[in-house]
Amino acid sequence: MDDVYEAAEDSFMLQKHIKDYAKGRTLDMGTGSGIQAIEAAEYAKQIVAADINKKAINEAKKKRIKNIKFIHSDLFSKIKGKFDCIIFNPPYLPTEEMAKDIALDAGKKGYEIIVRFLEECRPHLENDGVILLLFSSLSRPEVILKKAEELLLDYKLVDQQHIFFEDLFVYEIRKSAILNEFESKKISGARIFTHGKHGEIFTGKLRGEKVAIKMALTSQFETHIQNEAKILRRINKLSIGPKFLFSTGSYFAYNFIEGDFILDFLGKATKAQARKVIRQILRQCRVLDQHGLSKFEMTKPVKHIIVQKNNNAIMIDFERCKHTKKPKNVTQFCQFLISPQVAGNDKMGMNRKQIIDACKNYKKTPKNTLFKKLEKIVFNQNIFNYF
Repeated sequence: MDDVYEAAEDSFMLQKHIKDYAKGRTLDMGTGSGIQAIEAAEYAKQIVAADINKKAINEAKKKRIKNIKFIHSDLFSKIKGKFDCIIFNPPYLPTEEMAKDIALDAGKKGYEIIVRFLEECRPHLENDGVILLLFSSLSRPEVILKKAEELLLDYKLVDQQHIFFEDLFVYEIRKSAILNEFESKKISGARIFTHGKHGEIFTGKLRGEKVAIKMALTSQFETHIQNEAKILRRINKLSIGPKFLFSTGSYFAYNFIEGDFILDFLGKATKAQARKVIRQILRQCRVLDQHGLSKFEMTKPVKHIIVQKNNNAIMIDFERCKHTKKPKNVTQFCQFLISPQVAGNDKMGMNRKQIIDACKNYKKTPKNTLFKKLEKIVFNQNIFNYF
């Protein structure tokens, strides 16, 4: 079927809230019969009504309302500019293979089109703009709301009704303060990447490059964020760590590092690749030692070293790093190398006792000659000559 969706209970439920939200430039996505666009035309200066169904657009155009512009578009594919209000009564029923209807079917699980809408909507929403979104209890609301949170969108339930075999919900959705803050820094597409005990990491794009943003969750942790930003600026001058971009009081941004965590890399690397990466990390640890900086995570750096496709090893997460009189980066990393996680990998061919003895000597007197001796032992100089 490719018929125009006629107004029903969900349409009238959404329509009664239009007067409270339609303003300025308003978009009626999936306009169907045009009921929401016509209602919004009473309150907003300009209405754009879009639908993937050409027949719906042609029928709606016949109503000839001056401040409504109708566009044939698959969601935002043909939509330009930003809006003060976006209204969407989407397809929200799980697909039935025997009776597909683009006006009703929202994918196999009932939320695919809504999730896609949320992924695409933010560049088209003004900073103080609002989305009025309707969906059903059959659409897996928990998935939709989780996606909104991931995309840094705030939401509030506006209306709820039980109709036959389902509940219908109308939600108000807005850009969060954090999202507006990131966009003010020209970071687009920001989203939550991971949660920590004291902070969160977000990803986004800045000048076409993928970036990470590390933010403190509490004012007490802001000091740690500021310290890590300061450390990152310093070690970048030593060619260590991801590239620092900028910082504020509560967060800082740096280039996002794509690649494998160190153990995942070692599990599939050739002997030559593994040795090249281990050499890079050992020498970075040596540089940190020479500058009196301790990372304090090198005995278990499984989530703190990322190896890129070009076999370039990058240390990340310097929130615990600080100045110490006796830094232990080299010896701690050697502890990791002789641990069961790594020493059991026959690609490395480690002699545990020799490394321990060399580490003890280096720890007593961290001279460059003793580091080179330790390095030779780690790589078995007779087999692998890299100096």
